[in-house]
Amino acid sequence: MLCQDAMTPNPRTCVTTATLREAARIMGEDDVDFLPVVSPVNQVLVGIVTDHDLCSLVISGELLSPDAFLEEAMTMLPIVCRADDDVRICEELMQQHQLHRIPVVDELGRCIGIIEDADLFWIVAESGLFSKITDLREVQATARNVSAPPTKTAAA
Repeated sequence: MLCQDAMTPNPRTCVTTATLREAARIMGEDDVDFLPVVSPVNQVLVGIVTDHDLCSLVISGELLSPDAFLEEAMTMLPIVCRADDDVRICEELMQQHQLHRIPVVDELGRCIGIIEDADLFWIVAESGLFSKITDLREVQATARNVSAPPTKTAAA
């Protein structure tokens, strides 16, 4: 199965020049906790922002204003999948980077969809595509890995 077959298509995005307040409003309207951030010039995906990012930055005082621009708060160069990638690549990236969702981009780098960990579970439950027990264990491992606390590395 390809990522384009498993993704939620046409996600709402924000441009880098949108404010944290605008991003929070969109998240509330759409009941999402994640927004792809795109260039206002060519709509290419340049980052992501989560509700956790917004709250942490404003409350911690790192960004004092909800009117700060997203380009100051976003995670740059997000992990992505291509529409024509096998969905197993997405699953591996989720495990490796402890991600609950991954943007799907087209050949020009524009965000055309989102795959969430829940999408992988529905694939297992409904499609029968992953019929081997080892495949089910891989999806279960993905769920455990993305939900585990990040590992701390020793200071150099």
